[in-house]
Amino acid sequence: MGLFKPVWDKVETEDAVKAVKKLTDQATIAKAAQSAINETARKVAVEKLTDQKVLIEISKREQEADVRAAAVRKIEDQKTLIHILRNDESDAVCEAALTNLTDQKALLDIAKNYKSSEFRMLAAEKLNNSELAQEVYADIAVNGEIFLRRDEAVKKLTDQDVLTDLAMNDENNHIRFEATRKLIDKEVALEVYSDIILNSKKSDYVRIRAAKKLPDKNLAQKIIQETYFENARDCNTSGYIRMNAVKELADPSLAQRALAEIAKNDRDYKMRKTALEKVTDVTLRQEVYFYVATNDEKHWARIEAMKKLTDKELLTYIASCKDPEKYKFSWTEKVVSDKNAQEIYDTFDFDKAMYEFVEHNEDLCETARQKLMDMEKAASPSE
Repeated sequence: MGLFKPVWDKVETEDAVKAVKKLTDQATIAKAAQSAINETARKVAVEKLTDQKVLIEISKREQEADVRAAAVRKIEDQKTLIHILRNDESDAVCEAALTNLTDQKALLDIAKNYKSSEFRMLAAEKLNNSELAQEVYADIAVNGEIFLRRDEAVKKLTDQDVLTDLAMNDENNHIRFEATRKLIDKEVALEVYSDIILNSKKSDYVRIRAAKKLPDKNLAQKIIQETYFENARDCNTSGYIRMNAVKELADPSLAQRALAEIAKNDRDYKMRKTALEKVTDVTLRQEVYFYVATNDEKHWARIEAMKKLTDKELLTYIASCKDPEKYKFSWTEKVVSDKNAQEIYDTFDFDKAMYEFVEHNEDLCETARQKLMDMEKAASPSE
């Protein structure tokens, strides 16, 4: 019997699919859609099928969700579609059912009560009654748990009272911004934009979006530049995002400081290396080498940084790190006299770092001492 098996019933996908595509008889297509061994062949057959009864049968009995979804996309019977939405466990199949659903009562029930906020949104969009749709959007915007769905709902809202409440009181500043964009009252909108700028994390891009809405363009530009700088400094942000933020900095000195921060603490070694290659300020490069030599988790990285460290004050600090109280002026005075350095290092505990450093890096301390001795010899007049 196997010798006479139809080609569309082969295991091999390419042969089976080719055979199905050649079929023209609906009875044979129905047979292939229900019984072909190959899943892709069944799906292709379903897409050629026109018999509603067979399609409904496949939606009930087919094991593979992709094939069921293909069948459901062609089903017209509203009761069947409602049954699928209530009982099928596959999101893809349910979405296919929702696409063809037109029954307004069923759509309203889904929009108000369905477990998925995404499906609630899809159902609301198909409602003929715009007021009912707005009620659904408002509920998702205010009470939804998924940010993307809330964001979509806010963008569809027109109710000024709901939008004002979201703009003034929501905990998520991105939701507040989207709601504020749709406010008719421009005074309230400006108040919210200003509040978002003041109360957002300094590296949050929503500050940039809000700043662009300010009438004072000089102030807006200052806030935008500050946000890009803070974003570049944020070691919890992707290195690519940090480097892109650097490109937006108009002040070359700010860009150099930001690159130095990336070179010191980005999670990606290659990104740190790329940033360091772009640091042209000699002092900042030395500060990066110092930071890596005293703070990097990898010993080899500390050694490589030490080889490139030539700043005498920084070498002195490392060479004498067994007694940091005696020599802390070397770094402290540098920081106090340099406002930029103070801003960069105001959260770094050098004494603690050096205490931990000396416990495991006596060889680097000795290297620093030797480099200082070599410098002194080089500076001494030859006898």
